[in-house]
Amino acid sequence: RERVERESAESERAEQARAERERAEARPRDEEEARARADREERARVEAEQREAEEARRCVEEQQRAQAEREAAAQAAAVARRRKAQVTAFLKENGFAKGAAGPKKSLLKTTYPLHAAAKSGNATMVELLLQEGANPAQVNSAGKTAAQVAQKANKSNSHSGVIRTLASAAPAIQRAAGGA
Repeated sequence: RERVERESAESERAEQARAERERAEARPRDEEEARARADREERARVEAEQREAEEARRCVEEQQRAQAEREAAAQAAAVARRRKAQVTAFLKENGFAKGAAGPKKSLLKTTYPLHAAAKSGNATMVELLLQEGANPAQVNSAGKTAAQVAQKANKSNSHSGVIRTLASAAPAIQRAAGGA
């Protein structure tokens, strides 16, 4: 009976020792797994922060781009309003009632706003009328284009600005019409 108790105690001690060895062997493995898990969690946290920062940066850039577009559109609208006001004043002052491309007819004569601006040497108004849709290739009742009218009125290069403006508009008209 003593022997059985001794063997039982030894067996129990051996079992405890084996369990202790297993725990000792498992401890570094558990610690390594815990470190690996902590590393994965840290990487995931850092990646999430980077994604959030990138998304915030993109959002700010999008807001800035949208603001710049709104400002550019507002500025373009203001320029267009000023241009239209100047053209309207010129048309009214010179008796043109049908817009930037519309003719003014008298009994024997037909002229256009672009021809009137070219004849007066007003390069700024010529440019504005072109922007408003006046056709530089349009001929008046005498068969002359606005460039020809400006050339005829050109004394000592007084109309050179108008001639240059109309010359730069002519290639654009030719390209739009499919010419060379």
